[in-house]
Amino acid sequence: MLAILQFDALNRSFVDQLLGEGRLPTLAGLVERGEWRSLKTPASHFAGATQPTHYSGIELGTHAQHYLLQWSPQEQRIRFRRSFEFPEPTWERLARAGRRTLMIDPYEGHLPPQPVGVVASGVQFRNYLGLEPWTSPRAAGRTIDRLVGRRRPYVEEVFGRPHVPSLLALRRRLAGAPGRLADAAVGLLAESSFNLIWLTFLSCHIGGHQFWNLSQLDEDALDAPTKRILEGTLGELYEGVDHALGRVLNALPDDADLIIDSPLGMGENTSRADFLGQMLDAVIEGRIEPKRSASVPLWRLRAAMPTQVRGRITRTLGPALSREVMARTSVAGVDWSRTRAFVLPSDHHGQVRLNLRGRERDGIVDPGEAEELCERIATGLRTFRDFGGGPAIAGVDRIEDIVGADAPARPLLPDLLVRWAETPSTRLEAVVSPEYGQIERAGQGSGRPGGHTAEAWALLVPGRSRIATRSGDEDVIDVAATACALLGGDMAGLAGAPLLEL
Repeated sequence: MLAILQFDALNRSFVDQLLGEGRLPTLAGLVERGEWRSLKTPASHFAGATQPTHYSGIELGTHAQHYLLQWSPQEQRIRFRRSFEFPEPTWERLARAGRRTLMIDPYEGHLPPQPVGVVASGVQFRNYLGLEPWTSPRAAGRTIDRLVGRRRPYVEEVFGRPHVPSLLALRRRLAGAPGRLADAAVGLLAESSFNLIWLTFLSCHIGGHQFWNLSQLDEDALDAPTKRILEGTLGELYEGVDHALGRVLNALPDDADLIIDSPLGMGENTSRADFLGQMLDAVIEGRIEPKRSASVPLWRLRAAMPTQVRGRITRTLGPALSREVMARTSVAGVDWSRTRAFVLPSDHHGQVRLNLRGRERDGIVDPGEAEELCERIATGLRTFRDFGGGPAIAGVDRIEDIVGADAPARPLLPDLLVRWAETPSTRLEAVVSPEYGQIERAGQGSGRPGGHTAEAWALLVPGRSRIATRSGDEDVIDVAATACALLGGDMAGLAGAPLLEL
């Protein structure tokens, strides 16, 4: 048996701090038995590509899944990511070899078309964009309802200024999430046998975004007990996962092979994605034209309406309609007959795409002009600096340099990837360019104090296997390759190499 226990979106320095304080006893015991490995991760450019890449072992350049809202060139519009083909996850690949998987809460995953064992989404909590409730097979859903309870909370992030009562309610919902996952996993393991166990602990992921620090709140307005609770929440969430992890380990065979991993990291939020539409307009037009920017309508809506109001609207609309409204709003009012380049939705690094003739339905940029336009955009964007600070942008990368010019998914990906400077952006009021002038922030951006980093790692704890000899080139895609190598799955098309070997 192989157990992949995904301790999702952690900060390694914070983990080390908690280990030193004795607050993560389960993980500490595993550290004594295993070895750490740093992993390369798609989060270096596309945080949203991490989960599909991690679950499948297929690289971004092949599968194209890079954000929850993606561009459909033939329709000239934004679609929710499920409109695009998903890479085959490891549990479906193993099912073809007759292996059974227990997978709980594959973040941004999808319902398997064929039986694979038990795959369940929405066990710890439910989320409109990444964790809808479904189970394969359906009968397993009744078992999980018996083990966990039928009413699991919805955990939704609403971008914009945080609301303290909403944060406190979120804290309560996240605190119970690891226990619900452990209840389901331990109960299902007692009733059936599996070859692969893959559990995604998600409370620290959402908690990292919302409780990284208090930079989005007026700390002077917080009473001392509330401030103390909010400041301590993230550490308590890490402790909760550690405790649930111990319960799961007690239910596994002593000789099970273990991989505890975090396929992307968490740290200070450095994204300036809400500025990018106006920055791009300034470069192309030589002046600020906020009404033309493809990303501005959605960010303006977020800035104009209180988060708690938008949260109520989202709950009223429901998952499908909420996703459609987000997709439609992302490019509302764009005049495609005049738009040469536009910003794709993102909450991490910025994504720019050319309105290319022959590729986009309403494309106007001649392919022969694309190279010059990309260079002009990159040069212009790099002139922007934080108001009263250093550069706003660390680099502007061509997609060919990230995934390769011949990557099958190239037509569905942005043309330029804007990497932001590694300085906190949560209290940034404006960006300014000596050539184009100043852009004021509308609202408070995403409202997340925590953002993703390209820090990924795995703790390898062999049972019946041994740790493979590697040269420091370990990658997130290796996790799926390890599962297939140990359990006899089809390795065709997998780009990674095993981390453990028989």
